Amino acid sequence: MKWAAIRAHRGEIAGERPLPGILARLPDPTATRSSGQSAFPGSRPDVQYNVVPKYHGSNPVPHEIHFTAHGNKGFTFSYILENPAAYPRTGVWSACRNAEEPFMTRITPPRPIDIEALFPALAGFRRTATRLHPRPGEPSAQDSSVAGPMLWPADEPWPVCTAVHPKGKGYRMADVRRARLIDADSQGRAKTEEERQALARLERATHAPEIRDEDPVPMLAIAQLWARDIPDLRGPEGYDLLQVFWCPFETHGPDHSVEVVLKWRRGADTRGILSEQPEPVVVGRQECVPDRCVVHPEQVTEHEYIDLLPADLREAIDAWQEDLLDEDEDEDNENEDDDPFAIEYGSALSIAPGWKVGGFATWHATDPRPVDCRTCGTPMPPLLTVHHVEWDPASASWAPEEDRCPDLYRHVITPTKVYLGRGYMRIHTCPTNPWHPHQLSFQ
Repeated sequence: MKWAAIRAHRGEIAGERPLPGILARLPDPTATRSSGQSAFPGSRPDVQYNVVPKYHGSNPVPHEIHFTAHGNKGFTFSYILENPAAYPRTGVWSACRNAEEPFMTRITPPRPIDIEALFPALAGFRRTATRLHPRPGEPSAQDSSVAGPMLWPADEPWPVCTAVHPKGKGYRMADVRRARLIDADSQGRAKTEEERQALARLERATHAPEIRDEDPVPMLAIAQLWARDIPDLRGPEGYDLLQVFWCPFETHGPDHSVEVVLKWRRGADTRGILSEQPEPVVVGRQECVPDRCVVHPEQVTEHEYIDLLPADLREAIDAWQEDLLDEDEDEDNENEDDDPFAIEYGSALSIAPGWKVGGFATWHATDPRPVDCRTCGTPMPPLLTVHHVEWDPASASWAPEEDRCPDLYRHVITPTKVYLGRGYMRIHTCPTNPWHPHQLSFQ
C-alpha cells in the first residue's frame, strides 16, 4: 500500500471519523504553552500527518502502522502502532490519495552552510538532481518506482541476458524474498529456531542445473521513471518514460560488472500491458535484488565534486574546511554533546547520497576518471545513481525531515537492499544523443 499524504487536525482525517485511540494521541500543533502563549504564534500551522501500514506477505491486515507528522512551523510527531488488529475498531478509516498531492513528500533540510555565499564561484559548478527517496510500497505499472511492475507491452519481448556466464548457481529469487520477510518479521526480537533453520537452508547452490551458461534468462526490473515525476530525467525528445533492467549476476565483461539495459518509451503509446512479468529463477547475489519501492521525488541542488573544481577554488575550500575542523575540535572539547561529524564540503554541502537522477558523481573511493561517450566523445553526466544507503552518519544532514525519527531508521536507511560495487553504481548517458551506448561507473 502506498503512503497516504493526509492533511488533518487532532485526529480528523479528510472528514472521516478518527482512527480509534491513535490519532487522538497526536499533540495539537495549535495548543498553547503553559505560559498561555501559542506554541506557533501567528497563523495556524499547516500540518501534514503521514500514515503507512506495513504488511507481511499477502496478509491483508498490517502488522504495524507508522504515523509521522510535520508542520511548516517546526511541529513534528512520530508513533509506531504495533499489531493494530488487537485494537478495537470503532470507526471506518481509509488511507486515500489526495489527487492534488503526492503520496508522501520528502523534504531535504537546507544545507548546514550556504556554500555559495562563502564561495560565489561555485555558482558556476551547480547542477540539480532529483532524489528518488525510495521506500517500501506497492506501486502500480503506471507509477514511477524501484522494482515495481513495468508498463510493458504484452507483445514485446522482455529483456534477457544472453552473455555466457553461470546462470543456474546462486540464490533462488524466492529464497531471497523469504529471507527478507523473516528478517523483517523478527525486527526487535530474537529469531525463532524455526526462522534460523529456514534461513540456514537459504544457501548459495546450483539450484537450476537445467539452465545452461549460454541460455537467455530474464533480466530484473530495476526502476521505472516518468519524466512527469522526475524533473531531472533527460531522455530522447518525445520520450517520457525510462525503464531500467539489469542481470543479477556481476560477471559481465572483463571487469565483472553488471549488464544494464535502458528502455525509453512514450508512455501514452503503450497498450496491452504484460501482467505476469518474467523474473530469473536464480540470482548471483542477494544484493543485486531490489525490494519493491514507491518513490517520492524531490529536486535538490548539488555542486561539483571537489577534486574536479578549478585549483584555486578547491584550495580555498580546503583551507576553509581545515579552519572549520579546528573550530569544531575546540568546541568538542568544551561540549561532549556536539555532533561528532564535522561539516564537510564532500559529505554535507555538495553531492546528495541515495538513489537519484541527474546531479554530480562522487569519486570518494578512487581518483576521478572521465566518462566520455564512446560514440561522440561528449562527457557523460550520471543519469541514475544507485546507492546502498539513503544516508550515513557523515551525510546525515541529507536525511529528510520526515525520516528523522530513530524508530523509522531501519526502514529508510537501506530501503532497496541493493549493494553494487563499493556501494555506488552510476549509469551515465550521452547528453548529445541519449541513444548512444551508456556507461557505468562504480564507487
